[in-house]
Amino acid sequence: MEEDHTFVASGDSCPVCMSLDGSTVPAGYTAHDNCLCRTVPKAKDLRCQSVSDNIDFEPDIMRSGHIIASFEVTVECPLGGYASASGYTDIDPSENPIEELWDAVGQLADDLCDSCDDTPDDFRCC
Repeated sequence: MEEDHTFVASGDSCPVCMSLDGSTVPAGYTAHDNCLCRTVPKAKDLRCQSVSDNIDFEPDIMRSGHIIASFEVTVECPLGGYASASGYTDIDPSENPIEELWDAVGQLADDLCDSCDDTPDDFRCC
C-alpha cells in the first residue's frame, strides 16, 4: 500500500492546485498536465520540528538570585534544510524557572520555524 502524502501548492499556484493544498493524495500525485507541485509524506506533516535544544546555565553576577540561561535551538524546516539560532533569558528562580526557560526556547523555535522557506527555489506550479 502506498504511503499517504500531502499535496503542497506554494508560490503562484493555479486555482486547481491551491484548492488541493494540504489534502491527502497518493505519492507523486499531479493535479493536471505539467503540474510541478509537490507531495510530501504524511509523516513529515509539513510542520517545523525542533531537532536540538542545547542549554547552558550561568549565574548572573550582576543580580543576586537570578540565572542567565543561554541556549541554542535548531529546527528542521518542513521542505528541507535547517535553521539555528542562540538566545538567552534572565530567569527568576523564585518563579517557575523551568517554565520560563522552556517558554524562551519555544519562542525561539517558533521564530526559527517562521523563518523557514516554504517555497523551494525551483518551485513552479504549471
